[in-house]
Formats: sequence, C-alpha cells, structure tokens
Amino acid sequence: MTTGPVLFLFCALACMNLRAQPGTPTLPRFYGCGFPAPDSVDMTGDGIMDLLVSGMLGESTCDIPVSYGGCHVVVRTLPGTLMLGRVGTANSSEAHGFARGDTILALGVVSDDMRIQRFGFIDGFVTALDWSYGRNGVASAQPSRIADGTFIYSTSLGERISYGSFSLKSDLANRTVRIVAGPSPQVDEPFVVR
Repeated sequence: MTTGPVLFLFCALACMNLRAQPGTPTLPRFYGCGFPAPDSVDMTGDGIMDLLVSGMLGESTCDIPVSYGGCHVVVRTLPGTLMLGRVGTANSSEAHGFARGDTILALGVVSDDMRIQRFGFIDGFVTALDWSYGRNGVASAQPSRIADGTFIYSTSLGERISYGSFSLKSDLANRTVRIVAGPSPQVDEPFVVR
C-alpha cells in the first residue's frame, strides 16, 4: 500500500486550513517622509553645482508600525564649496545662520591661523525643514530653528576663491526650500547681514 499520495493530500489540506484567515488581509502601514527629488544649485554661475537640497531621515523607533519618526530637508555643500560655521561646537558640521544686523569679520581674518577662531569654513549642512510621522502623531513640515538665517559660503573657482551669501525660502506644502542668493561679502571688509 502506498501512503505517499494520501500523506501529501493530508498535508496540503492542513496547510490550506492554517493559511486561511477570516477578514480581509491588511498590510502593515508604512509611514514615510515623502521627500521631493534632490536639487543642486550653482551659486556662482560657473556651471559647477555648489549646494544640494535633499531629504534626510532622522531618528525613528524600530517598532512596526513606527511610533515616531523624524524627517529633515537639508542644504549641503558639494565638493569645492564650504559654509561658515562655529568652530568647536558639538555639532561642528552644521553651518551657522546669521541674523539680520550681525557683523561678520572680514573673511580673510576668519581663516587667519594666528587668531582664536570662533567661526571657520566647514564642509557642512543646514537643516532647513523638520517634520515627524508615525502612529503617535504626525507634525507638518516646519522651518528649523536656524532656517531663517543668512548663510555664508566659499567656493573655489580654479585658483580663485569666491564668497557669497544665501537665505532659504520655505515651501512647506511641497516639503522643500528654495535657495535665495544674497550679496557677496568682500574678503578684506567686515560684512553686515541685511
């Protein structure tokens, strides 16, 4: 007597009964950031991109569905470009946003090795927008604490270094920012943010 086909039929029926569940199947809900496409910007008009606007995932919990997660839109420097930031702070790669009326030392003095530096040019970024997602609540996109400042950058154009400033204009509905070019600081004169 062959028990192979009978055993196979019994196992197949048992698996079907274990697999069938009442109700409609639901997939776990995924909460995400929904970033717009990255965008690069040429600040000097030389055809070389200087800054990149892109999304960045922040902290999140590891449970499913996610209890809390954070999202950010950042403006980063691309190779050959640096931003002015505080030297020696805990987050030494975040650029410093200067307020209207702030005076920045002559940029030639900023990079002087003989002085104790408060600011220096760093390969950094600016956190422009923040928002959260998850089952414990969703917050809409908001400008970050430094997004309303003016930022100073330097970029190399062959042997020449060029300086400039920019500010950010938030587009909260689309979760992105637009870079607005500002006046160019002079190397040998203090610069007052307007």
